[in-house]
Amino acid sequence: MIRADGLASITVVIPTMNRPTLARTVQSAAGADEIVVVGDGVLPATGDVRLQESPRSTDRGSRAAELRNAGMRQATGDWIAFMDDDDVFTPRAVDTIRAIVSGQQPALYVFRMLNPGGVLWRHPVIEYCNVGTPMIVCPSRDYKPWPVGGSYPAEDYGFAHANQTAWPGGVVFRAEVIAHVRPT
Repeated sequence: MIRADGLASITVVIPTMNRPTLARTVQSAAGADEIVVVGDGVLPATGDVRLQESPRSTDRGSRAAELRNAGMRQATGDWIAFMDDDDVFTPRAVDTIRAIVSGQQPALYVFRMLNPGGVLWRHPVIEYCNVGTPMIVCPSRDYKPWPVGGSYPAEDYGFAHANQTAWPGGVVFRAEVIAHVRPT
């Protein structure tokens, strides 16, 4: 997707289990060039957002990863950011992401997020329970898909681990907090 200002276009992929927090999540991503909400069955109204219905899975533990992969295939932006349907971006997070990745070589970007246990990442390394979905920003091409069949933290770690050498820029850790996990 080409932007008139020459900056990178950002797609936000949101898998949903039709939680009532989805509208809040979508609103927090309003600065994105494209928001792709992917879920099972009838999706709730979220405004001017591309909704993509995905076939149901029999493996409930892998559902979020499957939905993220389906959303990535639908993305048309230069870069993809991820959000779960019960989390939110911080104010201006999408603008921050766009400013940082524009003009940079392809890389896996790992920002910080605030979760009930504190701020992640605690130290700049890809390891289990040190990365989460709303921290990850990656190019929309040449990626390895989210691993299917693991637990929630294992999927996030698995995606980051598998893609840390997928692009010439490697992994770039950023100290900016871009998301709040399950805010009250």
